[in-house]
Amino acid sequence: MFVSIAKLLREQGEPFELSGEIDMSGRELFGYSLSGAVAYDLVATPHPAMVQLLLGIHARVEGECGRCLAPVSLEVDFEDEFRARPEDLADEFSELPFTQDGRLDVAELVYQELLLEIPSVLLCREDCPGLCQQCGKLKLDCRCKTEPEGDPRLQVLR
Repeated sequence: MFVSIAKLLREQGEPFELSGEIDMSGRELFGYSLSGAVAYDLVATPHPAMVQLLLGIHARVEGECGRCLAPVSLEVDFEDEFRARPEDLADEFSELPFTQDGRLDVAELVYQELLLEIPSVLLCREDCPGLCQQCGKLKLDCRCKTEPEGDPRLQVLR
């Protein structure tokens, strides 16, 4: 799905609204997966010499806890605002994904913003103790009483 930003800049008409869902099951999410499609709302409002874009995204991300490997499901719900100017349409380094004819690739924008919003490490809870380095069980469940020796050069830091 594409939105003609060049046309909105030229005609200065009414705000343009677009909403829907995007299936991103085949896209790389750095070890995470999406539960269902990604819902989005986009409002493009023309102003003199620019178009203001308001993008809202809702998705459910699933993965493993970065400390204990338990399954984690995280609701990602956020809004972001952009401004598109005529000079951005031809700029290959623009933060917005435009085609050569001045259309905004909405699916690519949603994907890029979702990648930026997903935490690099998912946790089942903030205070997750993680796994014991000796026995591999949850630290709350293990009976290991000793700390692993570790590197003797780092002993001074203990």
